[in-house]
Amino acid sequence: MSRKPRTTLSRLLMGLVVTLLVTGLAEVGARLSGVTPAYRPDSMGQWRMTPNLSAHRMKGMREAHDFRITTNGDGLRTNLSKERSPDTYRIALMGDSTVFGWGVEDGESIAAAAESKLHEQGFSHVEVLNGGQPGYSTGMAGWLFKEALASYQPDLTIVFVSMHDFNRTLISDIERVRGPNGFRASIRSFSVRNIALYEMLRRKVYPMADRAQILPHEQSTEGRVPRVSNKERLQVLGEMNEQANQWQGQVTAGFLPFYVDLLRDSSTPDAGRPGLNQAISWSKSSGIPIFDLRRCCGPGGDDLTFSFDRGHLNAAGNQRVGHALAQQLHAFLVP
Repeated sequence: MSRKPRTTLSRLLMGLVVTLLVTGLAEVGARLSGVTPAYRPDSMGQWRMTPNLSAHRMKGMREAHDFRITTNGDGLRTNLSKERSPDTYRIALMGDSTVFGWGVEDGESIAAAAESKLHEQGFSHVEVLNGGQPGYSTGMAGWLFKEALASYQPDLTIVFVSMHDFNRTLISDIERVRGPNGFRASIRSFSVRNIALYEMLRRKVYPMADRAQILPHEQSTEGRVPRVSNKERLQVLGEMNEQANQWQGQVTAGFLPFYVDLLRDSSTPDAGRPGLNQAISWSKSSGIPIFDLRRCCGPGGDDLTFSFDRGHLNAAGNQRVGHALAQQLHAFLVP
């Protein structure tokens, strides 16, 4: 008696088994060859500077340029304690290495300059906390606010929008902290984190696949996402503001000048900035003004940035930007 031909369903199941077997063997081979996912948990999020550094000497990235930093128990470059007197008004600045003061000594950051200027103007009760962290995006600032800054209960928190937000990655900073949102994002996140074969194929196909993040203008056909999208940024600011409202605090956005901004004077047409329009809309809906310093201090960018690193303000640049921030804060404090 002859055997019955296989049904369509059985053939499909057999094909699936073979596919899984081949894929599994390829995955084992990829792992044995040393190819691992490009991203590891916490590799670009959920980190901060080492706590309790005391005049720790740091080395510049582009040439021999040493500077010293001091951090508190939360890894923040500040000497302010969590306790404060009732009549003190506390302002926290958050952002990336520019807010942190990369390249300058303790006491030469934007926060230090702004506080000093405010005291000169008679606001001796105002404290300015430096909550900047090198490499941070707005999403990471939101995480740090929840983890550490909230315990300082700032009356006003200014999150200076970082250009790191717009760098392209495989997993956004928000997805890294909270998990993917949606089916496609879940597949992408799982593949990047767990499948070595996927990583091996990426490196074969895409020329910049070995780079954890690429600049916006370098975007290739590879599917990448911004570290923080415009929607995610507004979500983070809203959540931070909601948390701050618990102690009658406020959260808003800010924009610092880049080198190209420091080359212009106040009469030069506005060059725009990614994320600016969304921040303005959010400001109007929340009723909290943004602090826009893009055109505060030019021309003279060569004198305000490091000759070997135009992306960071030197001590003179931090002082001028800090004084410009103090002027805007003066108008905010005395409307």
